[in-house]
Amino acid sequence: RKQDWFAVVIETLIVVMGVFLGLQVNNWNEARQARQAEMAILHQLADAMQDMESEFASRRDRFQEYTDATSLLIDMIRAGEFIEDETELKRIVSTTGEYQDLPSRSAVYEDLLTSGGLTAISNAELRAALARYGDLHERFLRDVAYSKTLILDPHSIGLRAIQWSSDPAAWGEPTTAVISLDRDLLTQSLPEWQALLPYRNDAVRLSDQTLNAIRQVQTLIEAEIAP
Repeated sequence: RKQDWFAVVIETLIVVMGVFLGLQVNNWNEARQARQAEMAILHQLADAMQDMESEFASRRDRFQEYTDATSLLIDMIRAGEFIEDETELKRIVSTTGEYQDLPSRSAVYEDLLTSGGLTAISNAELRAALARYGDLHERFLRDVAYSKTLILDPHSIGLRAIQWSSDPAAWGEPTTAVISLDRDLLTQSLPEWQALLPYRNDAVRLSDQTLNAIRQVQTLIEAEIAP
């Protein structure tokens, strides 16, 4: 009987150890598969963020040009004196009256957001950085949309002060994009440009913040996928 009980205990231990090892192997396989899926996501995000960084870096410079031109035009109107160089004045006014749509958020990011795939990223700091990138992009979109509304307001005095070419091919150069300027109307449009300037400044600030957020995401991803 003693030998029988001893055999039962041994057999039970073997079964328990077998189940335990089986569960451990299963958990290890699941963790390995989850990590592989996460790494695939991170590599996709790395490529997407590199593209977004290039987009925002180039657009940031353009937003700065819009801000500088708007400030310069406001200063001239306040001083009651426009520069004599008609070509340069057209460039300033043309740049002030331009707008640029913002690129959409990364398609990879959007897919992960809608599918809940961001939860597969184990690094909490990286998830937070991605959330910040998304929030900044949303704020940026609202800022650009409002700027666009101000510029294209059909009742705008500033819009009436500028006679634009009807040929889209001419819009690449201020000297051809702007046919003529009404300086009296430009002077009257001062409140409109002053209302636009804060949004121009915000666009530059949001460009910098979004670029920093993208670069932080890139740094964290590089640390994760480094061999």
